[in-house]
Order: sequence, then C-alpha cells, then structure tokens
Amino acid sequence: MFKMLEKKREYHLGRGDLLDFRVWTALGNTVMQGLTHNEAHEAPTSSVQAFLAHYHFESARDEETESGYTPLVFASLSGNLPVVRELIDSRSVDVQARVRVDKLEMLGAGKGMDALAIAAAYCPQLQVHEVVSALLTAGADPNGASANGTTPLIAAVGCQNLRGVYALLECDKIDLEKGLSTNHASPLGIAGYMSTFEVMKALVEAGANKAHRCEQKLLTLDRINVENRISPQYRI
Repeated sequence: MFKMLEKKREYHLGRGDLLDFRVWTALGNTVMQGLTHNEAHEAPTSSVQAFLAHYHFESARDEETESGYTPLVFASLSGNLPVVRELIDSRSVDVQARVRVDKLEMLGAGKGMDALAIAAAYCPQLQVHEVVSALLTAGADPNGASANGTTPLIAAVGCQNLRGVYALLECDKIDLEKGLSTNHASPLGIAGYMSTFEVMKALVEAGANKAHRCEQKLLTLDRINVENRISPQYRI
C-alpha cells in the first residue's frame, strides 16, 4: 500500500499535477493509519516551512483564491495538528476558505467544503478530535455548507467518522437538523440510511430526532430504539 501511494505521488509530481500530488500526499496518513511502523507513512512534518516544502506550496495562503485547496486543508486532512495550529496562530490563514473544485470526489468531498468539513470526515482517527477543535476555536463555521448542503456534521456522518462526529457535537452552535439541499436529509437520517449504529446513538443522545428537516412531527427516537439498532420504520 505504501509503495502504491508513493508511486501515485511521484507520478503526479512528474506530470506537474500539484493538486493531485498534494491529495495523495495528505491521504497517506489516513490510508496508512493502524499499520505497523515499518509500513506506515513517514512522520508528519511539524513546522509550517517544512510542510509547505513537502507539499510544494509557495506560501501559507497558497491556493486560497484558486482551487481553494490550501495548506490548511491538507494539514487538516492529514491530521497534522502542529501545522494546523501554526497556520492558524501565526500565518493569518482563512479558516473559512472553501474549496473551489471537486478534487476529492473520490472521497465524496465536494465543492464548497472547508477545512473543518474535510477534517471531520477524513482526518485520521487519532488526530481528528484535536484538529476539529482547533479549527472550531479559530472560528470555522460548524454549520457552513457546501454546494449540495454538506455540513461538517453531515460529512463526518457520511464518512462514519465517529470521533469527528463527537468532536463536532461538543460545539454548542452545531445544528443537528440542517440537511442536504437535495433531499433535506439530516445527519440522523443519513446515519439511519447507512445503518451506522454508533453514529446514530451519538446524534440521538445529543438531541437529534429528525430524519428530514422539513418533517412536521418529530421521530420518536429514544434510548430503547437506539439500543435495538433503530426500528426500520424510522429509517429514510
């Protein structure tokens, strides 16, 4: 797996496709999580200058007005907490900048997502809570949505990133009902559709009770329903 990732990176760098090169570089830490030390991706760089060089960025705010795939997006995606913090604290990056092209479509990410949504969905499990917390503290919008209505919570639910869900639920401004623009499915509705029990339980315990925001009456989801893996009648 590691050799395949390296070949992908080398191929795109050789072609001058910097965006694809950066995507595969950042994905390495997510794909390789849980493997033994001799199989894992190299340790993440801990300084912004080294990170920028590793990803072939010219500055900390590179791509903010073009593709939108900034150093902050890739630091968040790869779970590089020291770089995320330094970019926020001393490099004046825009934590609410949104990606402008669908380059992460292979992961289900779309145009209009920001670093928070991408981190909540795809950041490696061991780093996601701290990365999400750092972005929220810096002013990232917990309810900001992409072109199709994907919020950070919907992104985390859709990718079954339980730790990302938990991190977002700690934010008192999180909207548990805000749904997709296409069918108004809420985070709870999406979790039910995907039959992800632990995510559903976390959402219900946080107060979620609608599968669709436009519903007139609330679903009677309670602890008994959750412990029984949710009755099919409540699924969308």
